[in-house]
Amino acid sequence: MEKKVRFHLHKVKKRWVTVMVSTAALGLLLLGAGSVQADELASNDPASPPVEVVTSDGLSDASDSLSEAPLADQAVPTSDGDLSSQALTAETSTEQVADQASIDDSGTANASPAEPSQTPPEADETAPSSGDQTKPSVDTPRSQFVSDDQGNWYYYDANGQKLTGFQTVDYLQLYFHADGRQAKGEVVTVDGSSYYFDKDSGEIYRNGFASDAAGNWYYLGEDGKAVTGLQIIDSFPLYFYPDGVQAKDAFIVFDGSSHYFKAGSGQLATDGFFSDAEGNWYYADPTGQLVTGEQTIDSFHLYFYADGVQAKDALVERDGKSYYYDADNGRLVTDQTFVLDGKTYTADTTGVVTQVPQHRNQFVSDDQGNWYYYDANGQKLTGFQTVDNVRLYFHSAGRQAKGELVTIDGKRYYFDKASGELYRRVYPITIDGVAYTADSQGVLTEVPKYRNQFVSEDQVNWYYADDAGHWLTGPQIIDTFNLYFYEDGLQAKDALVVRDGKTYYYDADNGRLVTNRPFVFDGKTYTADATGVVTEGASYRNQFVSDDQGNWYYFDGDGQLVTGFQVINGQQLYFAKDGRQVKSGLTKIDGATYYFDPDSGEMAVNQEREFWQKISYGEKLIPVYRYFNADGKMAVGFQDRDGQTYYYDEDGIAVRSVHLYNANVHSDLYSAGVFGLRPDYLFDEKTGAMKRNTFVYTTALRLHEPHIGRLPVPCWVYCGSDGLAVTGWQVINGKTYYFYPESKFRAESGLETIDGKDYFFDSDSVLVQDLTFTLDQKFYRADEKGVLTKLESVADQFVYDLNWKRVSYTEANGEVRHGVMIKRDFVLYFKADGSQAKGEFLTIHGATYYFDEDSGEMYRNRLATDTNGDQYYLGGDGKALTDTVFEHDGKSYQADSKGIVTEKD
Repeated sequence: MEKKVRFHLHKVKKRWVTVMVSTAALGLLLLGAGSVQADELASNDPASPPVEVVTSDGLSDASDSLSEAPLADQAVPTSDGDLSSQALTAETSTEQVADQASIDDSGTANASPAEPSQTPPEADETAPSSGDQTKPSVDTPRSQFVSDDQGNWYYYDANGQKLTGFQTVDYLQLYFHADGRQAKGEVVTVDGSSYYFDKDSGEIYRNGFASDAAGNWYYLGEDGKAVTGLQIIDSFPLYFYPDGVQAKDAFIVFDGSSHYFKAGSGQLATDGFFSDAEGNWYYADPTGQLVTGEQTIDSFHLYFYADGVQAKDALVERDGKSYYYDADNGRLVTDQTFVLDGKTYTADTTGVVTQVPQHRNQFVSDDQGNWYYYDANGQKLTGFQTVDNVRLYFHSAGRQAKGELVTIDGKRYYFDKASGELYRRVYPITIDGVAYTADSQGVLTEVPKYRNQFVSEDQVNWYYADDAGHWLTGPQIIDTFNLYFYEDGLQAKDALVVRDGKTYYYDADNGRLVTNRPFVFDGKTYTADATGVVTEGASYRNQFVSDDQGNWYYFDGDGQLVTGFQVINGQQLYFAKDGRQVKSGLTKIDGATYYFDPDSGEMAVNQEREFWQKISYGEKLIPVYRYFNADGKMAVGFQDRDGQTYYYDEDGIAVRSVHLYNANVHSDLYSAGVFGLRPDYLFDEKTGAMKRNTFVYTTALRLHEPHIGRLPVPCWVYCGSDGLAVTGWQVINGKTYYFYPESKFRAESGLETIDGKDYFFDSDSVLVQDLTFTLDQKFYRADEKGVLTKLESVADQFVYDLNWKRVSYTEANGEVRHGVMIKRDFVLYFKADGSQAKGEFLTIHGATYYFDEDSGEMYRNRLATDTNGDQYYLGGDGKALTDTVFEHDGKSYQADSKGIVTEKD
């Protein structure tokens, strides 16, 4: 009777290992064919039970021969003494599955492993191993196998002693643990070498693959030992770690060169590109070495770093020159201009990069008479732009359109030859012999009848006019595509058409004849052959199928194409009504927008995705972000997530570095700020999170002198705990500010009239309170609430000069005080210009004094430090001590002739 083994997906974590194997030796191994046979390890059902032993005559696909009745798992016993029964832990999610091996009733693999040419360590055909043995009783078994109630097997020799270690019983080489328990279905390490013993017979396993309970794979050689190091098995280079575990999804260094062994089969990657989980790309040459440095592959110039990672979207320095490698394909960029990190560069025909000089807010022409415009950041404008109130257009490279007809997003526009202004007049203009009229947006319409073109008034029903202006009918070939038009000229789309007794199907989107693929029409599955002739039904079951145009379909168990949302192999997918899998990125379904990966087709769930989108008035691409919820639908409006609030406009684009006004975004995507509008909410420019409890800088149009007009000026708003911009009087961090109710902007430095009262805000926009001050030679008094009273004069009080940022004192007679002043036992000093000395050393009548930086009080009996770090001691009269030794706070000091103090030991 033949037993079948069903297999399990095994996992090994990616590892970097450095081994001393020469590249030349590896090349010779790749050229030769090994004598050992191995199974190819391929991905399959992860729910299957684990495989214990694998034998095969060659590498092959096991997916078609999996048994539905797996053998029961056996427990793996723990070894004693110097033996270690290995149950290695899986370390990665890389999956593998091996071919099954048929096991006959005797428990021997059908592969019939050869007798070993070398006896395993301590092997003995009959004699038991030494150790503590109890004297057998009269009923002790002899020369036979015995099992216990847990299913473990033992062998008693003729003396009634349990066998241990390597033994040959009935011509089978077996192994018994120190307690006599027979090793079955497990990896055992003896004297540093690993062995595997059959799960049924317990016989030592040779010349084949085996896996342990942790899913690690080994290859057992002719002597039964697990091989190590680089091996050629079935003509495939493989690598095994010192413990015998096969390397998979791992980088191994041979003689200074890196090599990669694949995740599934463990085979050495050669002669091609591959990528790691972080998205880094590598290239392995025909010998398996990862290339580094400058390389020419498929006629393209590429660059690889020292670790083998391909350079992409990066400047690379070579021989003192800079080169740029494309962000998408990594190819050397030549003969073009590009922007990197906000700077403009030009690559010449050899790829050498130089930075382009910056121009700002000006037109610049080249030596061929082409014009360009550089904005305030020194970047060339592209697309539609308004400069000096004139609507212009700049091509993708920045060249201004002048005297030419330009097609943009399927619409035609004309720009004046002299000024470049967009033509927006109703009366016709003749361009290249053809008359056009333009609407208010500048879109041109050809005046004559239609000729050799598709025509549609509603963008749904389409016709085609020939060179005489007549609608085509019947089957037609236009631009090499087979189309069909009904008798009235309407193009057939998503329709079965019967011609000459045969049925044909025309695509729902482009109306082209469908060939060589299945499709769904009215809920039924059809197949179109190479000529487009349609038959109903298909022969595929539970599998993906692709057509010659790269479209994918999935047939269920009844052979019908699935449509709509489907979960297949754990992935959420979507299939159009004709059965084609949707892999088109953003896709609208039943009014909601979803995202399906262009490669796998998997639906984005609970994740933010980056997109590149043109600005509304040009060709420049900028990154925008959309978020897809748990049901896959694109987020729109306010969204709370991870303790933060975000906002997505009607197109699902996250608002970043722009303002939201009454739940409507009033900003172009390219704009970093908003002019002339009043913000209610503001959002972080990097994360999109709503700003809360913080000042935010913006710009606005504010009226200046009438002859100047409205110019952008910096403004500040403050977002409260609810994210709304605050208004009115606000105390923030102990300081008082005012925010205008209409604009939400903070009142800036200067005099302001609010609700009929005058206030003054200092240079930090903080309200001035409880202070007498002079400004522009006028006196004011700000009370405790900041309300200003203009004073005709001041007397016997301190006055703060806002122009000069200094304090003076006005005597009772109106004169400004100079020199020493004693007030409330404080000694103050006013300099010749009337300003009070604060935070400074002064030499007065040959003596040095210091005055406190806040109060202006003269220091007495204390130390002070100048800006150079030198210390002085001011005595009881305020004078700095010189040429003396003194005590202060229990320490001795020496003052030199200049008054500089040092501490004495």
